[in-house]
Parts: sequence; structure tokens; C-alpha cells
Amino acid sequence: MNSRTHEEWEPLLVVAEKVRASLLPVEPSPAFVQDLHRNLLAMASGKRLRTPLSARHGLLIGAAALGSALSVVGIIAYVVRSRASAEAKTSVHG
Repeated sequence: MNSRTHEEWEPLLVVAEKVRASLLPVEPSPAFVQDLHRNLLAMASGKRLRTPLSARHGLLIGAAALGSALSVVGIIAYVVRSRASAEAKTSVHG
């Protein structure tokens, strides 16, 4: 990376590091693991079991976390694209 490229990416890298540092590893509850195992075995045998409310709640929380992470990625992509666009306009007109 040349120094200009590094300087352009530095704010993005700082944000990415802050996001990475704020995410904590999680481990599913034993009940969730057991229920998942049971459902996977049932699906493999062609049966479909009803998912308990607690598992659906966990799935909803996981989906919300994924949506939040994707929003952060979208914001970062927007900032990078905006800066690149502004720089392109400056170099054409400047």
C-alpha cells in the first residue's frame, strides 16, 4: 500500500477495529444446542418439529445482530464511496 492509500483507509480501519473490539464471542445455551440437534435430526428424517418460543427468540436476536452488522458495513461502504467520489471530483476539477 502506498502512503496515500493507507491514509485514505485509516479511518475505515479504525472503525472496523472498534466494531471488532465491541463484538463479544457468544456461546449458545445447552437447551438451544439440544433443540437444534433434535430439529436437525428431524429435518434429516423428513419430519418438521415446532420450534420452541425460546429458540425463535434467539433466532430473532441473531437476525437483529446480523442486520446491525450489515448496517455498519453499509455505512462504511457509503463513507468510502463518498470519499472516493469526492476525491475523483476534486482531481478532475482541481
